[in-house]
Amino acid sequence: MMVDLPDGALIYKHGSTFYVYINTEKVYLKDKGYNENKRMCIGKLSEDDKHKMIPNKNYKKLFADQDLPEAPERSDTLQAGLYVVLSKAMHEMSLDTLLDSAYGEDSFLMQDSVQYMIGCESNAMQYFPDYAYESVIHSERIHDDNEICEMFKKQSSQQHDYFLKNWNALHTDARDVYISYDSTNMNTCARGVELAEYGAAKDDPDIPDVNFSLAYDQDNGTPYFYELYHGSIIDNTQCQFMVERAQQYGYHDVGFILDRGYFSSGNIKFFDKHHYDFIIMAKGNARFIQEAVDGVSERLRLTPFEDYLDEHEVYGKTIRGCLYPGDQKTRYIHIYYDEKKAAAEREAFLSRLHKMDEELDKRLEKKLTRKQDIKSYEKYYSLKFDDNGYFLAHKRKKQTVQKAMSRLGFFVLITSEKMSASEALDKYRHRDSIEKLFRTDKSYLGGKAFRVYTDISLESKTMETFIAIILRNDMFNRLKPLYQKDRKNFTVPEAIHQLNKLTITRNPDGKYYQKYAVTKRQKEILSVYGISEQSYAREIKKICQRIR
Repeated sequence: MMVDLPDGALIYKHGSTFYVYINTEKVYLKDKGYNENKRMCIGKLSEDDKHKMIPNKNYKKLFADQDLPEAPERSDTLQAGLYVVLSKAMHEMSLDTLLDSAYGEDSFLMQDSVQYMIGCESNAMQYFPDYAYESVIHSERIHDDNEICEMFKKQSSQQHDYFLKNWNALHTDARDVYISYDSTNMNTCARGVELAEYGAAKDDPDIPDVNFSLAYDQDNGTPYFYELYHGSIIDNTQCQFMVERAQQYGYHDVGFILDRGYFSSGNIKFFDKHHYDFIIMAKGNARFIQEAVDGVSERLRLTPFEDYLDEHEVYGKTIRGCLYPGDQKTRYIHIYYDEKKAAAEREAFLSRLHKMDEELDKRLEKKLTRKQDIKSYEKYYSLKFDDNGYFLAHKRKKQTVQKAMSRLGFFVLITSEKMSASEALDKYRHRDSIEKLFRTDKSYLGGKAFRVYTDISLESKTMETFIAIILRNDMFNRLKPLYQKDRKNFTVPEAIHQLNKLTITRNPDGKYYQKYAVTKRQKEILSVYGISEQSYAREIKKICQRIR
């Protein structure tokens, strides 16, 4: 940091450098009979301005009481690693071009806020200026949180749709792939968010919520599109709108993988009508599912070797059949038996029956319970009442209880396409990645809270979240080979931590430069993005020239 030359400064040349000295005191020399000045070096003379100097520690000690220069717009040390890798990823996936095309002048600020969400694992934009002060960003200046909020308010649904249309146009040439689709919900008390309605909230049923659904590539987890819809709408009814949206984006030779929340004859008919294949988890309470399980349960429980699926550690059997009255298509019903799951479910079921016994016994002692008070117990108990309708006695329905226990540990997948039980389960179990994507949103991107107060801002912020999920999932996929070798040091959070250690530092003359070499672990992380130590150094030089 340059400062003005102080009064009384003395300039002395040593080699090719001019140093600045100042007299600190006068000392009387008795033997010589005169005073001698004691001098101290306080810095170097500026090469460009002879009235300026670069101070050293002595200067700061001597002139600590003088007015200090104003703080710079950016920190003397800036985190640069995450910026470098995310910029490369966005360019390779054309996200930077798509953002520029859809949002114009907002493009850089959107990329900055996405980088902030990933780097800080937060969507609280009031802290963005603090992050930008210490990080390399795309924008030429640091925007405050009010400017980000104004950006959210002015962006339109047409811009979001335009981005999603072009993003999906890059992927619709995919063939023979399955798109997984699922939803989650998030509570909000914001009065201006009209999408918020009371529904089956996962966190707090007493607070309105908004549903957020995501469609993504089953193989690599790449998110394709998302939907926001009212919290009161159940998954089952939203499924057909999702299929229509996939059609609008141009997806044809694909199938869909869904959980039991989307299982219904109406949805299956809709898939048939639009010629989409599907893999769907069946609801266990459906009559034909229970009949199918009963038909093979004894065989699977006897654990014949030929029905054991080693790769999944379950027993599996595939049968053909129809799903509902009037169904004229052959479906493939894959029935699975999991011994570990059965044991856990059996323990939980017996514990539940024991608690029900205790509750019924307590009600007998009070002698005030009527039939309508314990109607829910009729499934597993024969209940007796006196002439006045009061509860008198109970007895377990042994056959019903035995039938329920015989179905524990079973689950069923339905596929429209012919495949083995092992193939069907392998494809379905890849759905676990969507749980990771939702966990990414809620745990690593701050998605547990919206922090917006209108539907327009919610839509804009959700778009930011969607882009952040794309980039974080991409990082997860790139790190997989390293993670498989070292599960401690190559998680996504640890990789981000290491990238944030890659910094540039400002010299006293105001120029930034790379101060430290790249560590071995950092080199490995950069390598998954195709960035060598040399190419990283070249990129850092460009950055330093841009923000000098």
